[in-house]
Amino acid sequence: MFRYIPSKTAITEATISNARFAPSKRPVGIFLGGTSGIGEAMARQLATQTHGRAKIILLGRNEASAQRIIASFPKTDDSVPQDEPSDYSFIKLDATLMKEVRRVTDLLAKELVKINFIVTTTAFFDYGGREETCEGVDKKMACLFYARFKFIYDLVPLVQKAAGAGETTGITSIFAAGLGAAIDLDDLDMKKKYSKLRCRYQWATYTDAVFQEFAHRYPTLGFYHQMPGAVRTPMMTNHFGGNFFASMISFTIVSPAEAAQLMWWRMLDEDPKWKTGAHQVSHRGEELSNPFVTEGVPEAVWTHSEMVTSGASLNLHSGALICDSPKDHGGCLPNVRFRQPPILSPEIRRVTWTSASPFDHIYAGPLVKLNPSNMVFSPMPSKAAIAAATASNARFRPSTRPIGIFVGGTSGIGEAMATQLASQTRGRAKIILLGRNEASAQRIIAAFPRTDEGVPADEASDYSFVKVDALSMKEVRIVIVKLAQELPKINFMVFTQAFRDYGGRDETNEGIDKKAACYYYSRFRFICDLAPLVHKAADAGERTGISSIFAAGQGAAINLDDLDMKKSYSRLTCRLQWEFAHRYPLLGFYHQMPGVVRTPLVTNRFGGNFLASMLSFMMISPEEAAQLMWWRMLDDDPKWQTGAHQVSHHGDELSNPFVTEGVPEAVWTHSETVTWEASSKS
Repeated sequence: MFRYIPSKTAITEATISNARFAPSKRPVGIFLGGTSGIGEAMARQLATQTHGRAKIILLGRNEASAQRIIASFPKTDDSVPQDEPSDYSFIKLDATLMKEVRRVTDLLAKELVKINFIVTTTAFFDYGGREETCEGVDKKMACLFYARFKFIYDLVPLVQKAAGAGETTGITSIFAAGLGAAIDLDDLDMKKKYSKLRCRYQWATYTDAVFQEFAHRYPTLGFYHQMPGAVRTPMMTNHFGGNFFASMISFTIVSPAEAAQLMWWRMLDEDPKWKTGAHQVSHRGEELSNPFVTEGVPEAVWTHSEMVTSGASLNLHSGALICDSPKDHGGCLPNVRFRQPPILSPEIRRVTWTSASPFDHIYAGPLVKLNPSNMVFSPMPSKAAIAAATASNARFRPSTRPIGIFVGGTSGIGEAMATQLASQTRGRAKIILLGRNEASAQRIIAAFPRTDEGVPADEASDYSFVKVDALSMKEVRIVIVKLAQELPKINFMVFTQAFRDYGGRDETNEGIDKKAACYYYSRFRFICDLAPLVHKAADAGERTGISSIFAAGQGAAINLDDLDMKKSYSRLTCRLQWEFAHRYPLLGFYHQMPGVVRTPLVTNRFGGNFLASMLSFMMISPEEAAQLMWWRMLDDDPKWQTGAHQVSHHGDELSNPFVTEGVPEAVWTHSETVTWEASSKS
């Protein structure tokens, strides 16, 4: 029990060390479980330490408590610049429900430009056995592990942005560092064998395992699993005999304010060894270890956690209550629509999605089997597909440094895919962003993880930007020549450049319609000229892929006598016709449909954010789209590794009936002629 006895010396050292924290920019702190106890005390310390110059968001269930806390925080005066004053708020959240967690992380990801600190202190007061939520997750496990994991998983890119700007950052889970136990990889959800004590110790190992994986993926950030010791919080005192018990063991207890000093200590420590990596920290500021986080454990727990939290957030499991009335039925099947309306009984009150088959739906009455032939995919996102893609992509561990070219990589899906490659390889990648916005590119590159100084030059992080206007074939050609001369190989080419225009045909000075140049001709030219470098990487046994993110599955018949569409032009027709022209057998070529993604193309227009908020139920983030777009390029299944593929945003193989005999050759010849002649014009 002596491990829980506080050290007043440690508290004093922590207080002195923390006092040196004086940020030059207003920090943003998110406190999950911040309406009482240690979470409240840590939020209060940040507000006090910065003299009110902080943005603090408290998350929990008790709004009255949150408002009381916020009212007592110090506030800046009117002389402070507009982006620097006190900004305190509360968001109501039930952390036992992954759907609720996902709702809040989506909201925060849209509203915040950065996060400096994520502090998770959620607790669940219960002496009973296993008790499942309506999502099929044990309530204690949801609160103490899954919600914390999901919160960090979804918001860590915003912490990386703050770190990339040189600001102090930290992510902490206040729980049970140093108390880990061996885990059963065949029973990670603990449905076979469950006890409160076993759960507590195993969840400590889960936290250490995922924090180790987080640190691998985000090497510029620090992740701190901490043991607070015995603290006089409402969790201790708000039950029968609690105050009496606390007084009896007062010599072992610290106040929430003292615990806060200890929990902030290593996150704010100026010693470089504490600034990055995964740490298990005692309530005395000491580094602990967990011998049960052995080889393979971080990856297994990570994949399990991704699957559980992504699935639960959409009720993708047996037993979940999804609909409460017949009128809600359309929302129960978020990933499909029907060619013909299914026959549904008016008495239906509940729909359950079973994990056994996505086409089996259990109603309040008998089992109803929905015919897959009567269903077609819609633009609605599939969280199950995102979870499957994420788990599959996590297996990509290249033995040599990959080279990735991202045309349109300065925002949206292109940025997210480049960021994922950098994170997945822990900075061991050569990434070239191509586009028009150099400032955006430099911001993105600054946030990428980097290898340490001891790594050989040909294996170290290498990030750069090349400016190019994809509407100009001449510029495209100049950049291609430069890349062909400088690069020994290319592993991945990703094309996401877009052109926002609602008008009709609008030609460049090279005589090509601007939308056609952006969405098709420039992509074709890049691939045509640089594909030999992709073959070099493939010949060396390395993973490769060429992807055009556009409109797979939406092809239409074409007129071979009007391939440049000068005789008959409409925005819808040209969009559908360019799509099919990507269909030719090339080395690992993937034409992909991303679905509806919250990118600047959506939001950076009049009313864009309002539109996005109205359609949030059917939209995914660029990071989620990136997981889907990488999925089949990195898939270990041989059928995906070569050939031409049309891939839906659910990872399904699509087809195009309009690519008939003679069409690929005709379009290829036309494309070569147009792009070459345009690039040769003076």
